[in-house]
Amino acid sequence: MGGNVVSALVALAMQQSNDGVARVAILPIAVFWFLDGFYLSRERQFRRLYNHVAAVGENVVNFSMDSSEFRKPWTDIPFALFSRAVWPCYFLAILAVFVAAHAVRHPKRTLCQFSMHQRYLVWENNK
Repeated sequence: MGGNVVSALVALAMQQSNDGVARVAILPIAVFWFLDGFYLSRERQFRRLYNHVAAVGENVVNFSMDSSEFRKPWTDIPFALFSRAVWPCYFLAILAVFVAAHAVRHPKRTLCQFSMHQRYLVWENNK
């Protein structure tokens, strides 16, 4: 998913306190999202070819791997991009980038400035 590139850009944004760098991390996420969707659409296309070959008799099979007749050009990739197997991963990655960009832009508003132990100590002192 390009997690290394995204992680490096978010870490750089945190270090430089620049939310623009964090937002640039959306670009590799989008590229890998498209590549995963494209691969899944081709996999479905070859599955349709396999089903067609399995349905015809053994004497009719020509062993061609040309799957262009089973391609649905305007629906294959969009359906693959938003399939249950693909979109949740990339949606969460984009959401994480926006959260990181918000944390860089507004560092005082985040809960990340205290560790869990420090928050517990503050809570204990305020009881």
